[in-house]
Amino acid sequence: MLKDAKEKIEIHLQRGQVQELLGNWDEAESDYRAALELGKDDAARKVDAQFALGKLHRLRGDYASALAWLGQVQVARTQLEDKAGLAQVLIETGWVLWRQGDYAEARERLTAALALAQEAGAKLNAAQALNNLGIVAWSQGDYAAARALYGESLNLRREMGNKVGISHSLNNLALVARAQGDYAAAQVLHEESLSLKREMGDKWGISTSLTNLGVVAMEKGDYAAARALHEESLSLYREMGDKAGIATSLINLATVAIDQGDYAAARALYEESLSLYREMGDKRGIANSLNNLGIIAYSQGDNGSARALYEECLLLCQEMGDKRVEAYALLGLGLVNLAQSKPVAREHIMDSLRLRVELGAQGTQTSNLVAVAGLALQAGNPHFAAQLLGAVDFALKALDAPLEIEVKHLHAQTLAAVQAQLGEAVFQAVWETGGKWSLEEAVAKALTS
Repeated sequence: MLKDAKEKIEIHLQRGQVQELLGNWDEAESDYRAALELGKDDAARKVDAQFALGKLHRLRGDYASALAWLGQVQVARTQLEDKAGLAQVLIETGWVLWRQGDYAEARERLTAALALAQEAGAKLNAAQALNNLGIVAWSQGDYAAARALYGESLNLRREMGNKVGISHSLNNLALVARAQGDYAAAQVLHEESLSLKREMGDKWGISTSLTNLGVVAMEKGDYAAARALHEESLSLYREMGDKAGIATSLINLATVAIDQGDYAAARALYEESLSLYREMGDKRGIANSLNNLGIIAYSQGDNGSARALYEECLLLCQEMGDKRVEAYALLGLGLVNLAQSKPVAREHIMDSLRLRVELGAQGTQTSNLVAVAGLALQAGNPHFAAQLLGAVDFALKALDAPLEIEVKHLHAQTLAAVQAQLGEAVFQAVWETGGKWSLEEAVAKALTS
């Protein structure tokens, strides 16, 4: 019905945004390309369509195409002296760089975007820049900085009544709570975020919240609920063609399979996810998949393959500055070396523990304590090993968290050996002594052992 080209462009862009929110990405692309064609002689509208296509390619996990579109937009908006628009494209570019594991470049773009947004009075863009800076901090294990940035972003979004943004900030605050072992707070925040996303019909957001609730359920040992949540999120991601989301759901389903002892299914799922991440050039995802494949190889006694996978993962993490996954890779290498009675095992296990203390990741520190108990037993100190196992048991109960899969076999093996060496009565007394230590005390004793 419309005759005016500018009005037609606006309708195509707006309808494309709705289709994007609903996860109908092919339809969204059709609208954005129609807007691009109609606006080819209108610089401002043309760049809006290019930006929309860049964002859509980022959502699909096609990072090379996303950066190509966004590069054109950055040049055009610089020429137009559009500060708010330039902030917007720098935010999207920073997001892609983060996905590719280039944290330093991502932070640089996002910091520049925040300054431009504040200068232009563009609160929506400022909130997004703060949120994404929080994601970079979280990825590098700086949880205090991440929480502060997420909180500042959430306050701005509440002030504007921006439901999409509020739901994202709640989700990210939940991730920090989960990383620090506060699963109850994480679940409440994820559920509040999911409720907002369902209210809006945000299919991608719903998928993300389902994924995160599935992880919380898994960490609480509710594998049936975890599997159902991850399968629902995977189905939605497949509908949208979101490669990054599909890969994440595959990893989570594989982790459930591992916890239930189905290593064959887990390996197939991890390998599929790794293939997708390599296709996208997503270094963070590649590192996670390598670490998880290392866990399977180690669990099945294939120490050679496990070592190679952990070493590749470690190199990637150090290249990116991803301390969180680096701690996992170091622990994995420590476990492999411990199984082979190599002295370097202590160095890897302790380096991993120090990183986790730095990150404030209490839920995962218990895994390192199990590994140190294994070191103590191997060194002929079953009393200290029993004390550490007691501390681990009480800490996990306090955190309402299960023992991580990579140390389950070592825990069972060490526990049985210590009980046999000490005898039941002595073991029980020593174990209870360790149970009276706080997690912080146990970690301090482990680091000085």
